[in-house]
Amino acid sequence: MNYQREPHGLFLVVDMKSFFASVECTVRGLDPLTIPLVVMRETRHTAHGLIVAASPAAKKLFGLHNRDVKTDLPNDDRLIIVPPRMKLYEEKNRQINELFLEFVDADELLPYSIDESILDVTRHWQKHGPSVDNIVTDIQQRFRRYLGLVTSVGIGDNPLLAKLALDLLAKHDPRFVGRLTYEQMPSKVWPVQPLTDIWGIGPQTAAKLNRLGIHNLGDLAHADPIALQAIFGQKLGTSLYATAWGIDRSHINDARPRQQKSISISRVLNEGSTNETELVRTFHDLTTNLLERLHEQDLVPSTLVVGIDLAAGFYDRSQRSQFTHNEELAEGTTDSQVWQRVQTAFHGLWKGDTVKKVLVAFNALHPHGDTQLTLFGDDFDG
Repeated sequence: MNYQREPHGLFLVVDMKSFFASVECTVRGLDPLTIPLVVMRETRHTAHGLIVAASPAAKKLFGLHNRDVKTDLPNDDRLIIVPPRMKLYEEKNRQINELFLEFVDADELLPYSIDESILDVTRHWQKHGPSVDNIVTDIQQRFRRYLGLVTSVGIGDNPLLAKLALDLLAKHDPRFVGRLTYEQMPSKVWPVQPLTDIWGIGPQTAAKLNRLGIHNLGDLAHADPIALQAIFGQKLGTSLYATAWGIDRSHINDARPRQQKSISISRVLNEGSTNETELVRTFHDLTTNLLERLHEQDLVPSTLVVGIDLAAGFYDRSQRSQFTHNEELAEGTTDSQVWQRVQTAFHGLWKGDTVKKVLVAFNALHPHGDTQLTLFGDDFDG
């Protein structure tokens, strides 16, 4: 790979560590590095609250992580438990991006998510000292001093390398800083396993790559790019090959169409059920679980899917045993409104037959604020 032909800039991906929990600490005058605090979403009709964020101290002292449940909490008076407050976090996000504008211009800043932003510091890092480490230190100190937040930073020649540096290297550094160049890809990134540790590679794609004998980015970098395009499609196959080599020709101010994402959950009822109360309760549990995961990731769905599979031997007049309902969700649809739509959809599908499996899914997910970067140039040709 001839890296001399690739863009060479200096990019930072800055992450607010344990953002929700850290904000809750700071508004209470507490240090998230020393005070164990968790943000827990409690739900009616479910037995367990869900941890949506844990402070660094809670992770270190008690081994708590996002997606743990209430029963995982230790019986320890030092642990503070608070409910989530999205409006507070959104306001803090506004302050975060205002602070970033002290370091870069508006067209060099991309809020990637509520707690993560991408900065192009190519034109600015030398104002802070002889090394890019100087601007990183200034950013970290400014956020700690004025907002009380601990930041983790990835540095790279392009946005993708900076993101990989953040995800793979910064967490092992005492300053929470990682740096990655094109030339370091073989030594620092190619050996990483499993593939799901790599940004942009989900479980299904990883499993498909594994079946092809590809278990890390080193294997992927030496795969046939034409074969990858044939198997995964031109866009995804090209993106996977580009990721393996650390190639990213995008610009953070590009207006690119967002890849639609989906999230789903299903439950098999081993004995089958004709009990309406039980079926509604199951749908409620699944819907609540998905909504919690969306809130945790700050994502908004555009489409709702509700499905049921009938037990063996049960069919409608057209000999079908699987039924699904799809509908669009308007921006601003509340959780309670989503749940009402799930109930309505279920009652529209179910005619009293024995149900073996139920499904809830959300499609076309996008971040709050409708801003996200596609980290690959579409013109990559190897």
